[in-house]
Amino acid sequence: MNRKTAPRLGATAFMAAWSLLAVRAAVTAPLSIPDVPVFLDQSVAPVNMLVVGRDHKLYYEAYNDASDLDGDAKVDAGFKPSITYFGYFDSETCYTYVSANSRFEPQGAAGAANTCTNQWSGNWLNYVTTARIDALRKVLYGGRRVVDTAGVTVLERTHIPQDAHSWGKSYDSVAVNGYDLTKYTPLAMPSANKRHLFANTTLANDASQLPLLRYATNTDAQVWNWVSKERPVADSSSNIGSLTITDYTVRVQVCVDGKDFVSGDGSSYCRKYPGGVTPSWKPSGLLQEYGENDAMLFGLLTGSYTKNIDGGVLRKGVGSFSNEVNSTNGTFTRVNPGIIVTLDGLKTVGFTGSGYSYNDNCGWITGGPITSGQCRMWGNPVGEMMYEALRYFAGKGAPTSAFDIAATGNDDATLGLSRATWNNPYASGSPACARPFMTVVSDINPSYDTDQVPGSAFATFTGDITGLNVSTLGQTIWDNEGGGSKSHYIGQSGTTADAAPTAKTVTSFGNIRGLAPEEPTKLGGYYSASIAYFGNKSDVNTRTGFQRLQTISVALASPLPRIEIPVAGKTV
Repeated sequence: MNRKTAPRLGATAFMAAWSLLAVRAAVTAPLSIPDVPVFLDQSVAPVNMLVVGRDHKLYYEAYNDASDLDGDAKVDAGFKPSITYFGYFDSETCYTYVSANSRFEPQGAAGAANTCTNQWSGNWLNYVTTARIDALRKVLYGGRRVVDTAGVTVLERTHIPQDAHSWGKSYDSVAVNGYDLTKYTPLAMPSANKRHLFANTTLANDASQLPLLRYATNTDAQVWNWVSKERPVADSSSNIGSLTITDYTVRVQVCVDGKDFVSGDGSSYCRKYPGGVTPSWKPSGLLQEYGENDAMLFGLLTGSYTKNIDGGVLRKGVGSFSNEVNSTNGTFTRVNPGIIVTLDGLKTVGFTGSGYSYNDNCGWITGGPITSGQCRMWGNPVGEMMYEALRYFAGKGAPTSAFDIAATGNDDATLGLSRATWNNPYASGSPACARPFMTVVSDINPSYDTDQVPGSAFATFTGDITGLNVSTLGQTIWDNEGGGSKSHYIGQSGTTADAAPTAKTVTSFGNIRGLAPEEPTKLGGYYSASIAYFGNKSDVNTRTGFQRLQTISVALASPLPRIEIPVAGKTV
């Protein structure tokens, strides 16, 4: 997606899975690898439903200093110049912050190892400022635009609530951090025994809701004194004293010819449009590459805020993406229903500057699961969303009533999210031989997705997909992956439930939930695998031919670090 070889993303590891759609890997042997999605038929475009989780974990930092990003079996804690970080900034470009425009603007190519002189390194800014949802938006369509004219494009980092989602970085010295900060920022080195601190947040009491990169220089405070203290975090004080803060808005002008890319070099992610007198260059992603020419037809289904633990909502039926982009200058049309208007509209809700907390005491509920409508940012019912996507491809024509939401009077409507009318992708007049796919983009841990699917072992739910029984298929998958009776950490197995990540006897994927060790109380299970298996082996639509639904899973790694302890030849 960048003009360079795409990096490994660690916490935002979906790029590896997206390579199934667009092979761009550099290889050492002369292999004959197609440079198009491996399932594209040149005569009939495949149909692809994007199924996207929307819970709070999308708003964590992409680079959490607890992941091995370069594959050397060591945790990459802190900025590492040898790594190319993915984000809204071009890693090989230097930037200045233009206060009059409240944005970073590209100034030209960086030096060796992406270094800059008295300017900001795009690679360093990507490491510091990128949230997981920012990386997702860039992969799909080039990023969230706040200025989008024929001549100017400005991208903006996502809204980050002023709580534990805010993150910070620190710099002490070359001896401590392993690199010279003056080669990547215009800042001087910290004084002896001092450090510079950086934080990403959106101030809760700021009506403008600007996404900020805040920094404080030459302080005694550690970064956790600032961003991991009692709320509000990342304000003008640490828990050991006040701080002098400088604020930059995390916006960046992109696709400036000769500054952050060079036209005609054939390797830029900036896409050329004919424009008027001069061409227009726009950041692009997979949707533009395969959707503008209808080589693939896309739809979108996401979770909702209104029914945060119940299924999902169709945001756009499968069809042409071309109506979302102006073919003359590349600007977004902002049509609704639309993929871009929906993914751009996703935002954290419910956090207030009054008490710096969420409604319903969210974040402090530890004794059990939440209920629908409670703690609206939480909830990732992946299995139920996949079931709804399966129903869509089956031509059901209407949403599951338990998942449906009103068109007005809720967070979804306030954020401007699409709510599409259902259509049958295989209706008369549509090619019956178009191959169906759903691409599931989600945090690695689904939650609250084990009760409203056919055949659930935990609730009675009447579905309308003939032959689908998730418990039975869960048993089938278990039996074919070793089977038997085993001891596993899980919140619930059958009727044995203690809402804790303790070892329990497990005999099937069909009757366990409460994923350990992170979410044993959140009722997430393995029914997503059952639904994917069912779709892959079934003719899901009554239209002539065999419409076998295949699933591509793009799993964002856990934002939490893992501590692995070797014990007696095994790892705990």
